Amino acid sequence: MFRFATLAWAACLLLVCSAPASTRDLKIAMDPDGGGFSVAGWARQVAGSGTIFYQCQQDSCGQGSVVSLRKQSAGGYTPEALRQNEQRIATILTSQFPGKIARVDISPVKNRDDKVFRLSEVSRTIVIQPGAEIGMPLFWRSGFVWTSASAYTISSSASSRKLSDANFATFQVPLLLMVKLQSK
Repeated sequence: MFRFATLAWAACLLLVCSAPASTRDLKIAMDPDGGGFSVAGWARQVAGSGTIFYQCQQDSCGQGSVVSLRKQSAGGYTPEALRQNEQRIATILTSQFPGKIARVDISPVKNRDDKVFRLSEVSRTIVIQPGAEIGMPLFWRSGFVWTSASAYTISSSASSRKLSDANFATFQVPLLLMVKLQSK
């Protein structure tokens, strides 16, 4: 059962974290035991690896946009590890699409630690050569959420920076609530 402080914290979190997605009419259904959630307008599929993929089914989130979540072992996730992973991905992408990718821009890692959660996130923008196609979204936001008891990675890809960031924020809110439920 949620305590009042937890409910107040969650309400505050919903107001602060979901600001970019607040213009959407969102319906999020949480599993009361903290085992998962669903978001209206998104198809949910769990891969054999345990990764949960949500694919946007409506225009407001960019049909075909994808957000993925994966439970990780607690600990070991640092902002530096996130930055290094993005650098590794940039190197792989550049080598897989020679002459098609002009560069991969990676933002500085943003970190938050509110004594309950630690969150880190970074954006990746793939800049392609004029006229080139690589068959994948060019805008990404990735990160992780962790407590002493639970950790998840989260990644959002879309056709624009605005959609990628808004979709990330949309899923970050219920992910934080789920992690909080799991750490009880």
